Amino acid sequence: MVKKEYTVYKLKNEDDIVYIGITNDFLRRINEHVDSGKEFTSFDFFRELYTLKDAEDKESLEITCYQNTHRGEAPKYNI
Repeated sequence: MVKKEYTVYKLKNEDDIVYIGITNDFLRRINEHVDSGKEFTSFDFFRELYTLKDAEDKESLEITCYQNTHRGEAPKYNI
């Protein structure tokens, strides 16, 4: 069985993080965001590859860190 690997990524609009997510197919997921009308100007991703559980934990940690610096609010598209 092939082990799936996941990437944690952030969409940004200028310097603002607007989404934090995980995917096992980065290019497909970026295209889905474009097709759904999400507005973003760039993206960052963590070079580490994760198991699904580890990716979910990392995504949750990144969202919590964001909330800690934004009065408890999640990124725009993570609501």
